[in-house]
Amino acid sequence: MNLIKSDKCFTTFEDIFAEEDEEDSVCEIETLEYLKILLLWAKENFQYKSQTGVIVREEAELAL
Repeated sequence: MNLIKSDKCFTTFEDIFAEEDEEDSVCEIETLEYLKILLLWAKENFQYKSQTGVIVREEAELAL
């Protein structure tokens, strides 16, 4: 499970179940880059769903 905190500049992901000696329990990314990743994921997801017939192509295009 992750804890996600976001502000104007950075988005931070923290693994709340990480062991204390693990160095990789926190990841920080610029919020703008994080939003780009989310938008790309959404675009690919809607395209995949329209190709597989889960949603109508027009509905996917409208969402994009």
